Order: sequence, then C-alpha cells, then structure tokens
Amino acid sequence: MTSSGSQLMSTISCVELTSQVIMKITRHCQDELEKQLDPHVSGVLLGLINKQVLEITHCFPLMNSDTEEGMEINREYMLEMERSLRQVNIDYQQVGFYQSTYLNTHCDRNFLDNVVDYLEEMNEAIALIYDPLKTKLGNLSIRAYKLSGSAFSLYKEEKEFTAAMLRDNSVTYENLFEEIPVVVKNSSLTNVLLL
Repeated sequence: MTSSGSQLMSTISCVELTSQVIMKITRHCQDELEKQLDPHVSGVLLGLINKQVLEITHCFPLMNSDTEEGMEINREYMLEMERSLRQVNIDYQQVGFYQSTYLNTHCDRNFLDNVVDYLEEMNEAIALIYDPLKTKLGNLSIRAYKLSGSAFSLYKEEKEFTAAMLRDNSVTYENLFEEIPVVVKNSSLTNVLLL
C-alpha cells in the first residue's frame, strides 16, 4: 500500500451523503424484503474525497452470493456500472460499500473480510451500515465505519487478521473500527423542492 493510502485512512473525518444515496439504499433493502429474499443487502458506494470529507454521491446494489460464480457476476457488473457511469459523467470512484444490518449485528468476520477486501483494492474503505428496523421506528439509522489506525497498521504489517494476532496486539471489538460522523447533504434544487 502506498503512504497516501495510509494518509487517507487517517484524514477522513466526515462522510457526506446525498439524499439520493440514502433513498437508493433504503429502496434496495425494502425491495429485497418484499421479495422475501435475504434481508441483508449490500452494494457499492461511489464518490470522491475532498480534503478531509468523503463525499458519497452515488451507489448501486450488488447481488447477495457466496458462490464463486455469483462473485464473478458481481465483479463484471461493477466494472460495467463504472464504465457506464463514467460515460455519463457521474462519480465512478469506489469509496466503500454499504450493508444492511439489524440491531447493530454487523460486526462479524464477514464484515471484517469485506472491509479488508475493499482496503486491498482501493487503499481506503468506508463501510456504511443501514439498519431498517431502527429506521422504521422513526430515526434514520446510517452509520459509517473505517478500520481504526491501529488495526490498519496491523493489517499493513501482517496482511491477515487472526484472533490470536488481534489479542496479542490489544485490538478488541471496541477499537477495531472507528465510527465516522455522517452528514446528509442536499443540492440547492432538492432543498427548494422540500420547502
């Protein structure tokens, strides 16, 4: 990894989402629930880094699959989406992924593996967690996480996480990830329409 990658991990202090991104994530989750498929959905976040702010301007869903064939379909779909978005001049840089969860049950081995996979591909990874149950109760529940500085340094040295390695380096559930503040930004046109 480059030194700029480690600098990006340490300097991202805020995540800005557009209301369009939130609507796409909630719709993806709602559609999957209506189809009575897997209630846990995931997708790709696109945007750019502007100084210390990660601006997420677009997202698209991925198919839930643990098979090698399903993962290959997702890879091809991601490349095709990025190509299409580039042609219509929409931000196409991957900045992380989103995942739905219920009652904060997201921090497991699969979640850690997803963050590490994104780290290997783009040097920084933000995980956006959406909780539809908490949102249904009236409070929008979207949280952003990144790998903590100590965990990121440990990953750069070892390239793998094991329970023993985490224990030996005093990395626990509390300090494995850092939560980043999330701000919802609307365009001026959207603000006018909401009034």
